[in-house]
Amino acid sequence: MHEIEGLVDSLLASWQRSGSLIHGRRWHRIPYSKTISVTALDERSEEPVSEPIVATGQDVSLGGIAFAHSQAVPQRLVAVTFDLLDGSSESIVTALKWCRFGRDGRYRSGGRFLRAFTH
Repeated sequence: MHEIEGLVDSLLASWQRSGSLIHGRRWHRIPYSKTISVTALDERSEEPVSEPIVATGQDVSLGGIAFAHSQAVPQRLVAVTFDLLDGSSESIVTALKWCRFGRDGRYRSGGRFLRAFTH
């Protein structure tokens, strides 16, 4: 989790750890409305199985992320890629836990961070 904590720290200059947790969640969530890329992965090999789709973050924590996207993501394992302030990018293997289709015609999905994506 140290890799993920470092990434989240670099994404959010205003990151504040909170002693109180909202709604019984393990990690404090912070609003995150930046553009991310989501790439579906094969569950066994963790190789990409599709081109990345563009998504918009909703919130992020040390444990995971929620995001909105216009295309369905049929796989439950994805790489979420963040563009960092220094111009580089980092990706995290993420297990999608839920997906909802909204009235606005966009999907909303959320997942749990597993580990750094190294492919």
